[in-house]
Amino acid sequence: MRMLFAVAMLVALVATAHPSQAAEAACPADPQAVINTACPCTSFAKHGQYMKCVGQQLRSLKEKGCAPKLLRSLSRCSNSSICGKNDKQVVCCTKTNRAKIATAEKCIARGGRVVEGATSLCEAHCS
Repeated sequence: MRMLFAVAMLVALVATAHPSQAAEAACPADPQAVINTACPCTSFAKHGQYMKCVGQQLRSLKEKGCAPKLLRSLSRCSNSSICGKNDKQVVCCTKTNRAKIATAEKCIARGGRVVEGATSLCEAHCS
């Protein structure tokens, strides 16, 4: 009986000592997938409309306890995406291994390569 009481007290102590860790656990395992599902890249005619949707999802993720640093990173990547931009825009790795958004023609003409399937600069992995 004393052992059970001791374990219960320890659990209560840990839960109150680190409330941020308890909140963090509610953050989805893949918050980028949450954004991608709610805000499909091809669904928006304007980049601002896409970013409004992303902003709503980021607020929801914040309420679920996701870390502010993670949310800033997700916002930055969404802002550097081609979602809602001219459908000729692509993610390009330049000849100096930097990610840029350009048309495929400009990318190739300047010695770069188009990153197939990438929708943001964060997905480029140029090297």
